Amino acid sequence: MLAKDGSLAEITGRVKAWDGHQLQIVYEGKEQTISGDRLQAIVFAARPAPRPAATPYQVVHLASDDTLSGAWQALTAGSASLKMPWGAAWEIPVDSVVDIGTRNGNLVHLSDMEPATVEQTPYFGRLLSYRRDQSLDGGNLKMKGKVYSKGLAVHSRCVLSYALDGQFTVFKTTLGFDDAAGSRGNVACRLLADGKELFSKPDLRADQEPQSLELPVQGVKLLSLEVDFGENEDVGDSVIWAEARLFRKQ
Repeated sequence: MLAKDGSLAEITGRVKAWDGHQLQIVYEGKEQTISGDRLQAIVFAARPAPRPAATPYQVVHLASDDTLSGAWQALTAGSASLKMPWGAAWEIPVDSVVDIGTRNGNLVHLSDMEPATVEQTPYFGRLLSYRRDQSLDGGNLKMKGKVYSKGLAVHSRCVLSYALDGQFTVFKTTLGFDDAAGSRGNVACRLLADGKELFSKPDLRADQEPQSLELPVQGVKLLSLEVDFGENEDVGDSVIWAEARLFRKQ
């Protein structure tokens, strides 16, 4: 759709109705109305993204650069065994395994989850889409010289919302600017829990040290990470939510 400054803005939600003049959608858990004269296109997904299972599973990275996901069964001298989602056991030669990670355990990284909704609005029409576990230019996530293996790289304006379904108690992250962005970045950041503000930093600057956050999310159904334009338009607004992770109830 057209933003107020005339640029194109992308909003991801669930369509409810179209009466020929207005589009009704569910966005960030709330019903919103968009005037037809602001619409440029409507793109329908083939099907809704499935919710992740509520039980832990393993992801095996192979030397061939392929990955397999399943429930850990056993490890012998020559092979590892996974129970695949369709129920069959799969034997994997140990010498073909690069690493094995666990997903959806008591600790869950946001970069391993699919957002429920994504809103990305470029300032001058050039969209820099968010990335997971890498910087916006495809390199390492790096802030003040420290490299992070997990996290979300975003550019203003970007709102990522995640369905938590009340499964988690604590959210942690380190918030700051990508070193590659230089020192001119300036954004307004917020964290919203079911639409209520958990954290607000209206003047986050690239010349500041990254900020560590630990916030309660007990019972929260929808968590939104918002990075908005600051006073310098969008110059250098490359922000990293480093090690953004959730902790389940014990």
